[in-house]
Amino acid sequence: MKCLKIALVLCLAGSAVAGESTQQNVVEGLTLLGSPATAKSMGFTKCEDKYDHYLCSRTTSTIFFGTKPSRVEILINGKDNYLPEQSTSNGPKVSEVSPDKLSYRGIRMQYDLEEREKLTTFLLKHDWLKSGSFNNTEYFKSGINASIKIQKFSVSLLPKEESEVEKNVLSLKNSSEVKKTSEEQSNSFIDSMKE
Repeated sequence: MKCLKIALVLCLAGSAVAGESTQQNVVEGLTLLGSPATAKSMGFTKCEDKYDHYLCSRTTSTIFFGTKPSRVEILINGKDNYLPEQSTSNGPKVSEVSPDKLSYRGIRMQYDLEEREKLTTFLLKHDWLKSGSFNNTEYFKSGINASIKIQKFSVSLLPKEESEVEKNVLSLKNSSEVKKTSEEQSNSFIDSMKE
């Protein structure tokens, strides 16, 4: 009986952790985190079995912050995509997972160079803060529980916890202020040497 009580307590403790989850949200009409039904309602209806996930493409035209990606897709898999911390390991074979256990996390978009540049310009103009450099950047904006990650021509819209977004925004604002102060000091010194 004592073992049964211990097992029950451990089970309940595990379910408390499992109950913590990232909340579904919508950015530019695209729902982050969802079921196959959510994906289907957004037009992700052209799917291929890729063993550990279904790769589903959107069959309708997409405008994302005024730009037009050439391809928009999601990965529907058997992982628990609602957990805040995601495992990097592959999920189970999707054809063996009950459809009610399938879900997706983020949305991936492919861009040509011109449209990608329009997107980055739009984000910076509308108070998104940039982290990273060159072909690996991530954008955050206070009040939006998502990030936009850009790697070369691939753009990923990913759900984030509010606390994570706010921590990144604060850090990026602070580093921007430090850089601005440093540049002002440097310019002041250079100007003083001209006299």
